[in-house]
Amino acid sequence: MGSRYLRWPGSGSSWRRVGSTPMHPRVFLLSTTHGAETTGLAAYLAVSAAYAERDVVAEMEIQGTKLRSGLEQVAEEAGMSEHVIFTGRPSCLVFATKDHNGQPSQAFRTLFIQELLRRGVLGQSLVISAAHTDADIDQTIEAAAGALEVYARAIEAGSTDGLLVGRPVAPAMREFAEPRRLQPGFATTRGGAVMKVVLFCGGLGMRMRSGSDAPVPKPMMPIGTRPVLWHIMRYYAHFGHNEFILCLGFGAHSVKDYFLDYHETHSNDFVLSNAGRTVELLSSDISDWRITFADTGFETPIGERLRRVRDYLGDDEVFLANYGDVLTNAPMNDLIDDFMQTDAVGSLLAVPPQDSFHVVRIDGDSRLTGIEPVADMDMRINGGYFILRKEIFDYLHPGDDLVTDAFARAARAGKVPSRAI
Repeated sequence: MGSRYLRWPGSGSSWRRVGSTPMHPRVFLLSTTHGAETTGLAAYLAVSAAYAERDVVAEMEIQGTKLRSGLEQVAEEAGMSEHVIFTGRPSCLVFATKDHNGQPSQAFRTLFIQELLRRGVLGQSLVISAAHTDADIDQTIEAAAGALEVYARAIEAGSTDGLLVGRPVAPAMREFAEPRRLQPGFATTRGGAVMKVVLFCGGLGMRMRSGSDAPVPKPMMPIGTRPVLWHIMRYYAHFGHNEFILCLGFGAHSVKDYFLDYHETHSNDFVLSNAGRTVELLSSDISDWRITFADTGFETPIGERLRRVRDYLGDDEVFLANYGDVLTNAPMNDLIDDFMQTDAVGSLLAVPPQDSFHVVRIDGDSRLTGIEPVADMDMRINGGYFILRKEIFDYLHPGDDLVTDAFARAARAGKVPSRAI
């Protein structure tokens, strides 16, 4: 019922009046071509009949007056009458939203619309129709009262952070209509979570090293023209997770220098002019990334590296982590949505073994009894992609490894599911 408060442009009981005077009948322009217009003509006939039988305009004004009075009352009771303002004629109400500083705010407007929707009312505006009943008015006022309670919490906090799911809606009347880029903190998953990503990229890389004398960590090994680390970050950014915390150690300077001297022209189209003095990028790789570079020690275990960047996670309830040297095409946001339905403190991606060696079976007399490729065995290994709740730190002690220590403790408590692919 509440969704009927949404008035689509061009819909409803409205037509353009042409050439009418108080002394002549109204004249309406209607298309009589066959096709979709025939249904519009049928709707017009039904509506015009209703207008002939009832004083529809007066009914809408009466219902609108009830709605406005109720909305203003619940806004006053919530202490929000200066922040959510209902205006317009009673049958065509709109509302303005202001933030804690009394300034117009799309974020606060989106929060109010979101909370109305949670309570069964779709209300970009509050335009009355002749079909709305007293029950519809009461439902809308009740929904607004609940929405205003949430709105008041945001005003008290000075921000919609933690309450608004997703990014604010864009105003219809805006100068530019180009697609907007996701900014850090905006939501992309069904559960509304965009998360910080902790990348462990400071290990010694004992199984893979650069052939040069320079200390280059494994995540900086190139794939094409970009390092592994960049490809991993692009993967997360594809799903909207573009705030990164790099746990540095061995070869830290190579990671820092790479991004400090980053060349967007290596992987983006651009226009060169003014004898090479002007470069106009036609696209961008990392303009909306936020990267924290944290030195976490030279030979530090991964769990301890995570402990050392805990402050950079702020109050985030859930965050992501990765070994910094492994790629996947797994649907990350689907994994997050599944994880959010559990009470787990951590989850890892379990994958088939990627190695090509064979498992040899030998009996007690040292005779060979079987040979099986490890890739064919019914087993999974840790794929290096983690989803973690902040409670993981309750299982992570100083100097620990993340998996063999913290995950092992949490698994014994039944707090670690895995997703096999």
